Amino acid sequence: MRVAASFCSALLLLLWYWVYVRLRVNKSQGQSRRNIILVEPSIYVLKLIRGLEYIWNGPEILRQAHVTDTPYAIPTPETYQVHFSSAAHIKQLIQAPDTYLSLHALAKDTFQPNYTMNGLAVDDCMSANGTIHQRALQGELRSQLPALSQPLSGCIARTLTKETTASELLADSWRPLQIFPLAKRLVASANALIFFGPQVSSDPTFLKAALEYPEHMMETAEALRLLPSWLAPFVAPHLMRGHRALTTLLDYLTPVVESRLLDPHPQQVDCVQFFVNAVVHKKQQDKWSAQRIVQVLLGIWFASVHQPAMCLFYALDDLCLHPEYIQSLRDEVSGTMLNEPRPEPDINIDTLPLLNAFLKESARLNPTDSISVRRKVLRPFTFSDGTRLAKDDIACISLQPILQSPENYADPLIFNPYRFVNSAKSGSSSSSKFTDADVTFPIWGLGKHACPGRHYASLLLKLVLAHVLLRYEIKMPDGKPEKRSFYWRSAIVPRSGAVLYLREREFRTE
Repeated sequence: MRVAASFCSALLLLLWYWVYVRLRVNKSQGQSRRNIILVEPSIYVLKLIRGLEYIWNGPEILRQAHVTDTPYAIPTPETYQVHFSSAAHIKQLIQAPDTYLSLHALAKDTFQPNYTMNGLAVDDCMSANGTIHQRALQGELRSQLPALSQPLSGCIARTLTKETTASELLADSWRPLQIFPLAKRLVASANALIFFGPQVSSDPTFLKAALEYPEHMMETAEALRLLPSWLAPFVAPHLMRGHRALTTLLDYLTPVVESRLLDPHPQQVDCVQFFVNAVVHKKQQDKWSAQRIVQVLLGIWFASVHQPAMCLFYALDDLCLHPEYIQSLRDEVSGTMLNEPRPEPDINIDTLPLLNAFLKESARLNPTDSISVRRKVLRPFTFSDGTRLAKDDIACISLQPILQSPENYADPLIFNPYRFVNSAKSGSSSSSKFTDADVTFPIWGLGKHACPGRHYASLLLKLVLAHVLLRYEIKMPDGKPEKRSFYWRSAIVPRSGAVLYLREREFRTE
């Protein structure tokens, strides 16, 4: 009884706090917004309910609320989310100074780095955070991708073998695998190698912590967003499981970074070294200690595991849903093989047009989020047509309507990778890349904040698909199709229990 009473009291306290916050938001923002449709009920209690509903039904709320070329705002538990879809508004949104519209300020609110990233300090303004990230990820990592492709391919091959052989063997040699956990382990293993090098990434204890940390981080950050800020120091350690995974990662990584800073030119090709190189090149050793480099790497680690794993889940699903493309993809990938009978993709895997197009079409019809180009409004901002955002609004663009617009894509609801291939079959005069970040395909963001690691993520996903295509047959479970994803805020998240079947292909040698 005492436990139940305590739980109810905590729930009532949370509800009171949330209503109090919403009243303050409405009062402070109501007079500041201009030329924006408020998509919410007129009755205040229903407004509150609709804001809470966003947590578990965000993408559907956004789909129903969308108005083409007209800014509209929907309530969330914390504030209003203002959506833009016109080219003029999007251009001004991505060009706005970060002293007005800030991605980093929103990241602080979303991920609570003070409690989830070992106290990482993030400034609201991009310039204050320096250019170390861009040089390390967009410069050095991208330039080293050809050298990293072969070790990355080997890591993927080993992880796939381990995962499939550990699963249950069914009739006709099929093996059922929970595809989202598999995708996360594949991505985590590969990322650990590229981020931290072969020695650290091969340690099972480190790899286990590296896989757990994003889960702990997301759960903690989501809970803290709904709680009064004064509770965070008391609740966060419990939600982070006593910082178990985080402590393990810090214990492994801090000595590595410290030694690299003392000797800044070892023959290492990994993200730790890329950051050290960038710090040395920019002469920022006084501002970028080993602790800060590790904190930043942990922050990047979350995005580098979570998003690619979801994208991989949907790509593997699409292989099953559209098997008519499998043989063409196999034929294309087979041209890059180095050895038989266990082929591995060559470094030219990133140049294959159909594989690139298949991934892009899968991401277009199955985006992992329903919005993109998020910015927190630090102070009221006015567009050239007089549209005005209020302080603490979240400005963004509606991703799914853009990706499924007939103006951008012919027959937009039809799965057709050839729309992205320069061929007579596609009716297109030019091919496009999975890594493109433009207004018709803004899944990577836009402008100066477009994802700096997208070229690596693209290579990783293509290598995994290539290994699956060449080594396995793949299919959905028989029977009635199951619901394979759920909504969380604006995200469309794969269900961990969703299963695919894999079976080793037979390779004949003469």
